[in-house]
Amino acid sequence: RPPRSTLFPYTTLFRSDLGIRHIDTAVAYFNEQEVGQAIRESGIPREEIFVTSKLWLQDYGYEPAKKGIETSLRKLGLDYMDLYLIHQPYGDVPGAWKAMEDAKKEGKIRSIGVSNMTVKIWNNFIPQFDTMPSVNQIEFNPYCQRKEMRKIMADAGVALEAWGPLGQGNKDMLADPVIVKIAEAHGKDVGQIILRFEHQEGAIIFPKSTNPPVIVFIIFLYASPFSEKREIIAVCNPRIDIMAAIKFSTFAADKIGLPNLRNFTRFRTDITI
Repeated sequence: RPPRSTLFPYTTLFRSDLGIRHIDTAVAYFNEQEVGQAIRESGIPREEIFVTSKLWLQDYGYEPAKKGIETSLRKLGLDYMDLYLIHQPYGDVPGAWKAMEDAKKEGKIRSIGVSNMTVKIWNNFIPQFDTMPSVNQIEFNPYCQRKEMRKIMADAGVALEAWGPLGQGNKDMLADPVIVKIAEAHGKDVGQIILRFEHQEGAIIFPKSTNPPVIVFIIFLYASPFSEKREIIAVCNPRIDIMAAIKFSTFAADKIGLPNLRNFTRFRTDITI
């Protein structure tokens, strides 16, 4: 996942020695244009790169979503996106989803999915969809394991994409004695153990960094499975897990003064990863 900062050297994303081929961007990250430029300048065939972007709130509803999809394609400079997501599940989500389904039929999007859906929101919107999302991109890490949501997704054949896989720098998690002990036993960094755990749990992980050495560290993920998975599962922090669900389930546009949608968009951009 590339950072929002325009100072980041986007052209380094696809360095051949790193092997990066999956890029996660969004309207709300304000970097679709830079990502598209990096793709074009990489020299890598388009079919070898997997591009994800996300529709933002001002484009929800059928007609606005159709325009939003075209805007993303134009900014990226692409004929199609591999995956397109409903970024925040509020407002006319069914209308936006219908537009995404139609764009998929037209070949403009290969797969469609959702993001930040909790159990409550899932049960509200998914029955209104004609097709099941390919993925739900939610916060997931050892302290925020979202077990109920993951069970529903697994039963429906929906993939888990994990944002915040390192807890957004959660110092307690990175210093958790259980995880530290496992890392020391395997001669690995705590971050490598955490990412490996999430991979073993079946998550598609999205660490974020602006630091090239850290990006290299992430790419060369600890490859060997380890047997202490149950110990990490046990460190789940109930407070963080519950708050992750409440944060999105209780949020509503009318609570922050809509119809001032421009301010709403800025507010969400500031707090969404």
